[in-house]
Amino acid sequence: MIRGLSRIRPLPVLALTAVWLMLWGHVSVFLVFGGLVLAILVLVAFPLPNIAPNVRIRPWGLLKLIAWFLRELTVATVTVSWAAIRPTTVVPGGIVRLKLNEQDDLVRTVIAAMITLVPGTMVIEMNPITSVITVHVLGAHSHEEMAQGVDSLLDLERRVQAALGGRQGTDTAGRPMTKREVGL
Repeated sequence: MIRGLSRIRPLPVLALTAVWLMLWGHVSVFLVFGGLVLAILVLVAFPLPNIAPNVRIRPWGLLKLIAWFLRELTVATVTVSWAAIRPTTVVPGGIVRLKLNEQDDLVRTVIAAMITLVPGTMVIEMNPITSVITVHVLGAHSHEEMAQGVDSLLDLERRVQAALGGRQGTDTAGRPMTKREVGL
């Protein structure tokens, strides 16, 4: 048997075949067969990693996360748009470093992606060893605004954990990092 062929799962094969058919724009027996063969070849040459055996999708938590994220996205879009068209003020930015509770790489990646997708926030660095995430927050000038940024990040983390059921980490997590702890 060809090495790696036993690890081929049907869902990725079907997904790649569907993409293949969409790229062609029509369906024929030849295209379906060719898409299946090509999908298997791609998956043997570039095997997918095993991801997230510890992550379970919780439908109610996921629904609440999506609703919350759409609300945050709308509010941030309006805020950043207004700041961009207002000619009189320069919007300050700040850097927030936070040690996440989450230890699962997939869940931390979802958290980082959601942070970056919201206008006005950008993940600068995410250290997988220490679980420290560094985020640029637009409009955070004072200590109170920085604390709001930290609270918002922790709220996002809790919501993602409720939706994906990740693993929580150490008791030092969930607090801003000092420069000494981060290594600056």
